Amino acid sequence: MKDQIILSSGSLFNYGLNRFFELAKKAGLDEIELCPDFRIDTQDPAYIKKLSRQYKVKVVALHYMMELFGVWGDYNERINKSINLAKKLKVQFLVVHSWEYTSKDYNSWIVKNQHNISKKAAPVKVVFENSTKSFDPEKPKKLLASSFTAEKMNNFDNVLMDTSHVATAQLDIVEFYKSLKDKIKYIHLSDNDFSPREDRPNSIEDSHLAPGYGKLPLKKFLKHLRSTKYQGIISIELMPSSIEAEKGEKVVLKNLICAKKFVEKHL
Repeated sequence: MKDQIILSSGSLFNYGLNRFFELAKKAGLDEIELCPDFRIDTQDPAYIKKLSRQYKVKVVALHYMMELFGVWGDYNERINKSINLAKKLKVQFLVVHSWEYTSKDYNSWIVKNQHNISKKAAPVKVVFENSTKSFDPEKPKKLLASSFTAEKMNNFDNVLMDTSHVATAQLDIVEFYKSLKDKIKYIHLSDNDFSPREDRPNSIEDSHLAPGYGKLPLKKFLKHLRSTKYQGIISIELMPSSIEAEKGEKVVLKNLICAKKFVEKHL
């Protein structure tokens, strides 16, 4: 199962793409998930392939362009362009959110259109990611996203489970996995310490901490994946701050290696 462990470029989104490939290789992570953003380097298939060959690091998954980086237009256009890039890169998986905070009709639209999206993306497999649980600061009882529960995610055929997102709803990650075991094909793995958000004190921060630095039962979770013979991808998806990106490459490399070893040890 250890060959299923990859690294998300979102873990170092504030680094250049060339630098990310180099650090992934040095950390012993030979496969990655690429998160395109407003930078042309992250959208250029020829350049990405060049880096992949140079560092011998394979791009196995692509995260669709999020609304935060809406340089590709509305969600329909961004998904279509993400599919196009995924096919050019010949990745195995395309990650698509099950929600967008800035698009009121996105949640229902994505459920209705998931089959068309999956068909259009083939042979790339599309996986739909569970959301965080977050509330509108102006209306404390109003949820800003509604696809954080296993029940809601059961609407999708192929699910990506993000452990930090599950934590924001204070749900048990092992029970969440059990509820959707047959649908979960991909996991974003990180820790969470359940700290409240500064801007929304009634919401849990989606902290994406390095494994072992929060309060999630990740050891138990990974052992459960092993016992159930989980066959999907485990993508280590952290925040740059959680691997001390501001302290430079030596510190980052040490932290990436520690994160990888943690997963390998308990998987």
